Amino acid sequence: MLSSVANRVYWVGRYLERTENTARLLNVYSNLLLDLPADAGVSWHQLMRILGCDAEFAAHRRWPMERNAVKFIASSPENSSSIANSVTMARFNIRALRDVMPKEAFEAVNELFLFAERRLARTANRRQRFDVLTDVVERCQQLTGLFAGTMNHGEAYQFLRLGRNLERADMTTRIIDVAGELLQEDADRAEYLTTLWVNVLRSLSAYQAYRQSARSRISSVRVLHFVLSDPLFPRSIAHCLGELRNCALTLPMNENMISAVDDLSAKLDGFKVRELARDHLHDQMDVLQQDLAALHEVVQALWFSPHQKVG
Repeated sequence: MLSSVANRVYWVGRYLERTENTARLLNVYSNLLLDLPADAGVSWHQLMRILGCDAEFAAHRRWPMERNAVKFIASSPENSSSIANSVTMARFNIRALRDVMPKEAFEAVNELFLFAERRLARTANRRQRFDVLTDVVERCQQLTGLFAGTMNHGEAYQFLRLGRNLERADMTTRIIDVAGELLQEDADRAEYLTTLWVNVLRSLSAYQAYRQSARSRISSVRVLHFVLSDPLFPRSIAHCLGELRNCALTLPMNENMISAVDDLSAKLDGFKVRELARDHLHDQMDVLQQDLAALHEVVQALWFSPHQKVG
């Protein structure tokens, strides 16, 4: 497979997963702000920091009021990681992959693009926000099933999974960081923790799976252990790393990637979750995001730019 083709497939996986998870996070964060009192320390500016678009927002907007913030995250062309731009980039890449991707997948991505053009601006309105964002999530999930059910599970599909799971792991750290931000602001806000962790689970569609696994009340330690280390839950970081390793095993020149994934998995296994739940959660999520960015660099160097030196 040509490296340019593999690169495009990989980014289709990343952009579609980014679209879905940004829609999830925006939906749940909106609900969290309604559930928590004003003195809980949760603000739209924090969500900008979590998504890594606070600098871009500051350059184009004066104040992170709800309407401005939601519009910037959902539909603004000025935000490189907005839902609208992620869908546009997924469509741009898949248009060049008609010999690799199923025709139905291209049509579905194009329909998602047209839907986003028509409806995403309506997310600024609270009454329509939930329905529009839920539609975005469902369309992305349908695409995931379409790829799995109609695409040859060869190298192209493995690069798609590689992009999807690397983006998913990164977005999971950002969703956990919703809690990390609040805990960093004020460690004495224990009365809000249950509401906070319930919303973290819901943003990952993990609430029911957590209940089936833990069968006990919600606590910081149990939720963190579940979303970080549960090998069976598809959106946990441990599961994503396992999927990355499985993908790499099917691809050529995979030694450096497998080694890098194994190192990060060992680091994750070494986390002391009880201590993490009490202190430095935000800082540790930042480190994990940097580690996942380093994995992306390994992928780039191995398969898309083989002339570059890894590490």
